[in-house]
Amino acid sequence: MASTVLPSAPRTWGTWSAGRNIFTFLAFFSPIAAFSQDMTASHMWNPLWPPHAKFHAGQTMSLSVYNALFLLWLLWYPSPSRDSTRTPQLERLKNERERLHLCATVISTYYVTMLMSGNLFPGTAGFDPPYDPSTVPQSAVAVGVLSVIATAWYLENKRLRMLIAETEDGKKAK
Repeated sequence: MASTVLPSAPRTWGTWSAGRNIFTFLAFFSPIAAFSQDMTASHMWNPLWPPHAKFHAGQTMSLSVYNALFLLWLLWYPSPSRDSTRTPQLERLKNERERLHLCATVISTYYVTMLMSGNLFPGTAGFDPPYDPSTVPQSAVAVGVLSVIATAWYLENKRLRMLIAETEDGKKAK
């Protein structure tokens, strides 16, 4: 029995789009921002900080790198269903949409926990003494970045939903 090879469909995983561009930018922005804020005199180089506090700063920076690498893999690594001529286009698009939801979850984890940390645990604050009123509170940064993540998710989800609808309409027409 001969195997059936479906006609080639447009690749979605290698496509640059507004939402994907924003997610890619965030993958680079997040670790750079984490390191620029934590490798400072008020954090890692603060002689008043005990080693365990520095451990947690290092853990935060490592988490930002891990999340960024995982996000880039989700965005750009071609999984078997993404570029296979054996996988129907509709299934590929739906898989792509599931990966989009995972992308938003992965990158937002860092910022959601940033919001939670300053509000849920006793003795925590968004600043280290001495307080510098010229700096932006971490909660404002987190809310701003989460808004950008929501925008990226919305744009990419809208694009994929349109492609799914076009594919489903094309199947109905046949």
